[in-house]
Amino acid sequence: MESLRSKKGFICDMDGVIYHGNQLLPGVKEFVEWLQKEEKQEDIMENRSCIQQSLDKIEAELASEISVNELAKKAKTAQGLTPEEKEEQALLRREYLDAVRGNLEAQLNNTYIQRPDGSRIQMKKRKD
Repeated sequence: MESLRSKKGFICDMDGVIYHGNQLLPGVKEFVEWLQKEEKQEDIMENRSCIQQSLDKIEAELASEISVNELAKKAKTAQGLTPEEKEEQALLRREYLDAVRGNLEAQLNNTYIQRPDGSRIQMKKRKD
């Protein structure tokens, strides 16, 4: 507990840490009061993803994932994969990774950091 008390600041996610649904979680009020009393730096993060997927798209993604898994299992057998199955496996893997990457980027594009003064900063892609 002493290691927490010695920290200079805290970053908290709002959903599931500060509140759940519309309910403030137990202990949050006391925690925020302690942060203020101890003059700790606090940053509150909020993620409001605007990703909306239809049931058809979700079902298609699940079907692709199952196919990828079935091909992976077959690849480990003595029979292995045919050249056509290897091609299909590579395509399904690429589609799956592209979907995961796209969903993550969309989620991060809708993530904001709220500063103690109430201002909000939208996360941006790093420029390397």
